[in-house]
Amino acid sequence: MARVINEQDNAARRRDILDAAQRLVFSKGYEPMTIQDILDALGMSKGAFYHYFDSKAAVLEALIARMRDDAMGVLKPLLDDPALPALDKIRRFFAASGRWKTDRRDALLPLVRTLYSDDNFVLRQKLSARTSALSAQLLGDVIRQGIREGTLNTPFPDQAGEIAMNVLVDLSEMLAGEILKPDVAAADLPRIEARVAAHTDALERVLGAPAGSLLIIEPATLRAWLAPQAGPPPQAPRGRRSEPPKEVNL
Repeated sequence: MARVINEQDNAARRRDILDAAQRLVFSKGYEPMTIQDILDALGMSKGAFYHYFDSKAAVLEALIARMRDDAMGVLKPLLDDPALPALDKIRRFFAASGRWKTDRRDALLPLVRTLYSDDNFVLRQKLSARTSALSAQLLGDVIRQGIREGTLNTPFPDQAGEIAMNVLVDLSEMLAGEILKPDVAAADLPRIEARVAAHTDALERVLGAPAGSLLIIEPATLRAWLAPQAGPPPQAPRGRRSEPPKEVNL
């Protein structure tokens, strides 16, 4: 029993560190945040911190992994729903994913800026590989269902899931670059929409889906993410804890 309690305490302490780091990332940004900031927020010693994380980058990786798991908790049931046809699963997956990200835009933007900095190329590739592997497996099951239903047509369902994820990752890389441009404007929207349409066409061809049957990103979602970005949120007054919006759960 003592061991179970200890494991629960360790999990709770790890959550405390991630929660504190989340507040700091939101209030002052990842780059300015230091390990000492986290220690001060929690009244924790360096030795205790390093029991759970070996670096600030490891904290970021854990934050993003938690965000990914949170998203999968919303999206996976859509793909596992036995009552939904395959094409509906894929459509709803993209729609739900877009809503999830847009609802958390203000909290996600600092992480996007951090991930897509040159210094974090290796971290971004590692996290992308982990997420893509899980998503490709889930998508492979849906592709096989679509083949049985006659709505998808590919002789390589397992490989098609992996290739489809490569298309989506490439699209994400392109959109991140556009979103992070300081001078992105409404005039850029038609060019970006054309690139999204090209990726969507490629995805439909990989899956053997009917032309025009899929919509990776809804126009309203794209416009929301390309809206002019506000500057970083002001740093909280000394001695007060800055809380992110209640709906944000990284």
